[in-house]
Amino acid sequence: MYRILLATLFLAISVQTAFAGSFAKGTHYDARIAVQRLSAKPGKPINIALLIQPEKGWHIYWSNPGGSGYAPKLNWTLPRGLTVGKLRHPAPTLLMLGGIASNVHEGETILLQELSVPANISKKIGLPLRLDLDLLVCSDSSCVPDPVRLDLTIPVGSGRIDLAEFALFKHAEMKMPQPLATGAKFQANKENISIFIPGITLSDGETARIFNDQAKIIRDGARQTFTTAEGGLIITIPAGDVKAGEQMSGVLRIDKPDGKMQAYSFTAPAAISLPAVIRNDTIETTSYSFLLAFGAAILGGLLLNLMPCVFPILSLKAMALVRSGGDDRAAKTEAVGYSIGAIGMILALGAALLAADRHWAGPFSYRIPGWLYSCCCWSPPLPPIWRACMSCRPSAAMGRQRAALPGP
Repeated sequence: MYRILLATLFLAISVQTAFAGSFAKGTHYDARIAVQRLSAKPGKPINIALLIQPEKGWHIYWSNPGGSGYAPKLNWTLPRGLTVGKLRHPAPTLLMLGGIASNVHEGETILLQELSVPANISKKIGLPLRLDLDLLVCSDSSCVPDPVRLDLTIPVGSGRIDLAEFALFKHAEMKMPQPLATGAKFQANKENISIFIPGITLSDGETARIFNDQAKIIRDGARQTFTTAEGGLIITIPAGDVKAGEQMSGVLRIDKPDGKMQAYSFTAPAAISLPAVIRNDTIETTSYSFLLAFGAAILGGLLLNLMPCVFPILSLKAMALVRSGGDDRAAKTEAVGYSIGAIGMILALGAALLAADRHWAGPFSYRIPGWLYSCCCWSPPLPPIWRACMSCRPSAAMGRQRAALPGP
């Protein structure tokens, strides 16, 4: 009995020692290393998870960070013969701040990496691992390079699964993009890149976005147009500053109305032609229908007349009508002239902005500062026709945008 208790105590101390130091606290985040197995089996790979929990309101970056920031850098110090595979990220989200588009992770983020263990490793020794993590953590107003160091030792043994970490690794795998079957391909010209994704359709209420692995191949944050084609979807995206090569890869993220998310990774070679379009209707990201925008604008105009700051203007107009001395013709002429001047100027400005949008093939939020959008779309004092002509894209107006795509 004494020997059994001693062996149990020794095992508990060994496990605790093996993962001691696998937690670190940065200035604005916590980091922890989790290992899928209680021990490493010679000749068998073992999965390692890096858990990053930023403070509320802070985020880190995807492998292609987009217009700002940099991706997490993991520098491992390993025993001889051990190697680590490619770092795997969950699907990112799009963040627009001040007209700059970035691909980010918000909230708890789990990165996965595979550790290869040689077959000739001795079972009598542990495997000391050291990770120097270089992480850029940002909020809406500031960014902080925040490196930390994590150490742990993995014992060599049978490779039994750690049941305490089983749910964590299962959750992490569900967040990872699932590889698509072969068949993806793309075409590129000076203005746009069109990508065909096979076997994918969008249902009502689902939103989707393409994130490209290579920087500057596509214009980050630009409008993406999804069209139903034979056997899948065709996504058209404004081209970036770097010319696409013979192959491009990325992630398609689909968010469902119930809050669930599905992501697919793809590799697409260049193609001479893409499958035929079978539906002429196209769906554009970050766009609302004209009728919806016009109705909201009319409602805003009606609410405007209930604001106290408008009462002096209404009284001035009333006094002007009184001064007309009962001359109906003069009153009508003044009213018509005022209306034509105000509405005509608003329509002219709206038409100019829409023409500029079509010319640049990108959303207003990419060309015009967020504060101007906020004034155009959400400021109550502006007349309703102006806001309707702008087809108010609310995500741009808020200066912070997540990609959104209505279902077909």
